Amino acid sequence: MREYYEHWENIDQHFTQIKVAAKQQSRKVHVGQVPWSPILMQAIYKVLYWKGIQKWILGGKISSTVLKKGAVLGVKKFHLGHLSLQREEITKKIKGAIQDYQVVKKQKDRRETWVNQMIAAQAEAQNTMKAKLWKRLWQTEQSCSTSRRVKQVLGDGAIHTGLCQVTAPVSEEDPGRVTITTKQELEVVCLEEAQQHFTQAANMPMLQPPMFDLVGIDNVDSPAFQQILDGTFVCPQDCDPYLHKLIPYLAQPEGIPEITIRIYDKYKCSWEWARETTASSPLTIHFGHYIAGVANEVVGKLNLILANMRLASGTAPTQWKKMLNIMPEKLAGNDNMEKLRIIMLFEADFNHNNKWLGRVTMQSAEAQKLLAPEQYGSWKNKAART
Repeated sequence: MREYYEHWENIDQHFTQIKVAAKQQSRKVHVGQVPWSPILMQAIYKVLYWKGIQKWILGGKISSTVLKKGAVLGVKKFHLGHLSLQREEITKKIKGAIQDYQVVKKQKDRRETWVNQMIAAQAEAQNTMKAKLWKRLWQTEQSCSTSRRVKQVLGDGAIHTGLCQVTAPVSEEDPGRVTITTKQELEVVCLEEAQQHFTQAANMPMLQPPMFDLVGIDNVDSPAFQQILDGTFVCPQDCDPYLHKLIPYLAQPEGIPEITIRIYDKYKCSWEWARETTASSPLTIHFGHYIAGVANEVVGKLNLILANMRLASGTAPTQWKKMLNIMPEKLAGNDNMEKLRIIMLFEADFNHNNKWLGRVTMQSAEAQKLLAPEQYGSWKNKAART
């Protein structure tokens, strides 16, 4: 299947360009800028009601239940005579409703007026003092208002900066430490730390000759790889003695079924449960693209075909090979280089593939009773911390 790698790569890049173009053309929705109040909602439902009447008159499909609800919330009462109005009259009604909405929207004290009315009604119903209720409700209002302002400041439009300095050892011989603040020096020490972190297994026997020459990193089609699965592989004499003991335990147990390919229903469900805020790599394709994609069956199935193609062939597109490493503080205020947390951000579809593969592998192992009793991590109803 690897001979089709170039063809798949072209398809993947073309599909990525389509997603980027779709994002640029999509409408950006900004909500939450206008404080809620009953009079504002009434003005909104009034606009929606008259637009619903217009849709009905023009022959569109709209439920009478929706119209009656809009009438109750927007114009107080539903009248059958509204369905026989002329188009010009309906257009005037819609324009008038929109003008009323704009007037209400500009009223800065509408929410305060509603809160005061609510306080008066509750005080009368509970037979309590207005001052007590007023203090409690307005404290809640102020907390909510402050929270909204903080979210706006820290929103997508804000500029978030990383660490301005780190503390690193002077050298292997010198136990002293030095504070690094310049951009170039920060990049150098961070890259060195990441290199050391992600190459800890580089000198392990499986990544050294002669095993590396026989198996490689991803040569799943090699005879040696298949022999290891079959339990017939014989280690070369000059291999590490512990590797001689490990290899027999890597054989695939008998009666273990192969992991079946994903079906669309499960693929769609997993994306519907995903969070759009999950961080991904520097490319502009993020979780939101795939969450929105499953809303359209054609787009969702195309994404599934591309994902399954990579799993079946054991290949990775070019964009999966470029990842983003971030190094936040593990403990607030501790900028020691060795204490920073290194997090690698994958592409959204790569991340999703890895999660699915890990999940079904654990499910298969659990179904075949291959998990050791002391295995707690990633096991249903168990946690590694207990």
